[in-house]
Amino acid sequence: MQEVGHEDLTILIDHALLDFERERQSFFPPELKDMELNALKSLLNRTNPAVFHPCDASCLSAAFDQAFAHVLGQDPQDGLSAWGQIAFKNQFPLHEASSAMQSAESDDGFALLHLCHWQVGAGHVLMNRAGDITPEMSDHLRENIATLFKSEDIELFAYLNDTYIAKSKHFKNLPSASFNKAMNDNVLPWLIGVSAKDLPNANPNSQASIHILRRLQSEVQMHLYDHPVTPSLKNPINSIWFSGTGQAPLSMLQLELIGATHGQEAQLYKGPSSQILCLHGLTQHWHNHDLSAWLHQLQAMDEDILSQCMNHPKVRIVLCGQHGFKDWQMTERNWLQKNWKILQDHLNGAQSTLQVLS
Repeated sequence: MQEVGHEDLTILIDHALLDFERERQSFFPPELKDMELNALKSLLNRTNPAVFHPCDASCLSAAFDQAFAHVLGQDPQDGLSAWGQIAFKNQFPLHEASSAMQSAESDDGFALLHLCHWQVGAGHVLMNRAGDITPEMSDHLRENIATLFKSEDIELFAYLNDTYIAKSKHFKNLPSASFNKAMNDNVLPWLIGVSAKDLPNANPNSQASIHILRRLQSEVQMHLYDHPVTPSLKNPINSIWFSGTGQAPLSMLQLELIGATHGQEAQLYKGPSSQILCLHGLTQHWHNHDLSAWLHQLQAMDEDILSQCMNHPKVRIVLCGQHGFKDWQMTERNWLQKNWKILQDHLNGAQSTLQVLS
């Protein structure tokens, strides 16, 4: 991934907050309490105290979506994160539709279509990530279901192994629940077409699109039942999820993806005068309830990525969880203020890892 430049830098880390009650901190494993996270703490020593921004549990957008909009100075529109449009813009910059989508007059809308596993239980359906989908599996399924979507004027484009980009007028203004927000939860209250968790969308102009997308979701499920693509996987693909709908504001469209790792675990966006580094490497471990892998990934992030940003002239740190995000912003300090901060840390003790991450 391309190196970070000298412009103002915001580092957004998804699923970095533990979101556990302080009373339960005694149950955290010893390696968490002993973990130093030297680079992260060094960066935080140069910032003001954190501001916590809570996120309503019934919102369709994940805390990461709301934090991203907050960093850009936008009022987030719940369920309209526009990640589908941003993915298309950066994946197909020369595509003939990329210029048309810049216009507010265009009927084009975009969404991310996730391949997932639904686990049916007593009175509920839990959504999990599918197993390790190969590029061949992904392409094969996309070719098989493309006809279903084409009949409703929806185009599917390759993106990640477990995610496609969908383009259609149906997605332009239709809210959708974040894939990460609905993960490991009962999916029924989050289905496409709600305006908040378990709250039906009352917009009459959206009803036709809601009906079409829910029908397509059911048809894909039937197709996968009759023609399983990944039967050997622990979590075979048996359903799909729509997210990332909505139109991107100008501030998002001005961002250019100048670097990304395979699988998009790290993405570096550059704007007119700033940069945003998005880190998603903790997300899957959190969904898998694998705290040990989560800890090791966080330590690796600190040593391999954050350590390279320690000397950056102006850094902002945003850590996201399930129920909100913490925002540390750097301000210019004179000599007296810097030394007073050092003295305070010495007297009070630097923040523990648990205090930073909860």
